[in-house]
This record gives sequence, structure tokens and C-alpha cells, in this order.
Amino acid sequence: MMKLLVNVDGETSSFNVEENATLMDLKKQIDEKELYAAEIQRLYLGETEMTDDSESLTNYGVIDGCFLNMKVALCGGAGAVEYLPHLKELAIKYRCDRMICRKCYARLPMNAHNCRKRKCGHSANIRPKKKIKEKEGKK
Repeated sequence: MMKLLVNVDGETSSFNVEENATLMDLKKQIDEKELYAAEIQRLYLGETEMTDDSESLTNYGVIDGCFLNMKVALCGGAGAVEYLPHLKELAIKYRCDRMICRKCYARLPMNAHNCRKRKCGHSANIRPKKKIKEKEGKK
């Protein structure tokens, strides 16, 4: 039996594991005692993260009385979002349907013929704003 000390949320907890225990065995013990799911636990020995759950703790260099740090992985992320059609039309109207001054890069209304900014001398050199390309995989 090995006794390991794990730093969880600034508090040290001790765990008894077998000599040939895997990293997943330790994570399951932490899940039972501290109520952190094994999938979100990140265990570190010194500065190196122990990533392979099927690997033995002794292969990582963990010995009796070793001190491990645990950090919780951030969960989240957003998938593809379907916008309501009327909101998409508003976004295109106010962000995409514009003219751009080639001298000062000012955004102008679609019906503009000259730039309204004094710093470029009310230049007539304007172009339509480039359209946003659809990402591949989204329709």
C-alpha cells in the first residue's frame, strides 16, 4: 500500500492505493471522496501532467508519501449555433451591408457616394464591404 497526498482546492487529502494501481484507480478514489468526476481531474507530479489513465502510478515515478497536485479541467465550448432568421437579417443589415472608404477605412451606408470623414478629404474612393464567408460544415 502507498499513501499519497493530493492537493485538492488548497486542502491536502490522503489516499491509500495499491503498489500496482493505475492513474484511473486513484482518480476514482478522489471521485468518491472529493466528488470531482474522474473525467475533469488533472493530476500533476511536480510540473508534469499525468495524462494516460491506464498507466501505472509507479511508471510516472510516484512513490510512497508522494505529493500530487490536482486541477479541475474547464468544461464548456459552444457548438454550431442556429440563429433565428430575423436576427440574422438584422446582423447582416447593420454589420455587412456597408461601404468602406479606401483611404480612412470608415464604414459608410450602402447608398454613400463620398466618405463623410474630413481626415480623408471626403474621398470618393469607396468600395463595398467584403461579405463574411460561410464556414465549411455550416449551412
